[in-house]
Amino acid sequence: MMKGSMSIHMDDVKAARAAAGLTQAAAARLIYNSIDNWQNWEQGRYPMTPGHYELFLLKTRQLTVGESFESVHKVRAKASAEFGARIFMMRKSRNLTQSALALLIGSTKQCVCNWEAGRSRAPRAAALARLCKVFEVSVEYILDGVE
Repeated sequence: MMKGSMSIHMDDVKAARAAAGLTQAAAARLIYNSIDNWQNWEQGRYPMTPGHYELFLLKTRQLTVGESFESVHKVRAKASAEFGARIFMMRKSRNLTQSALALLIGSTKQCVCNWEAGRSRAPRAAALARLCKVFEVSVEYILDGVE
């Protein structure tokens, strides 16, 4: 699938977008990026990062949480205030401390604190899958607030 282990080849980017049936602009917006970046990725000016690629595949349902593709296992997207607020509200609604949530998802209290404060990226795929299970919500809801 990929032509290198640390970056995504332009042919893979084009194929994933075509499979999703999206324009370059729509694909870029879906992963919180600019059309210029997307065009650069598709034209091979610079490679797409594995995190952007996996996020795109997850959001277009070409990959499900827990799956991986050729040694790329991380879902990373910029954390936003809305993402942190959703984690905070879901945690509080279940009367969990940051430490208790961290223990449930195999993470640290500091990670949970940073997510809630909007100081770090969204969790890796494995932690994201565990968050979905603990809170009984979809990946789309955790990342975007879309139910």
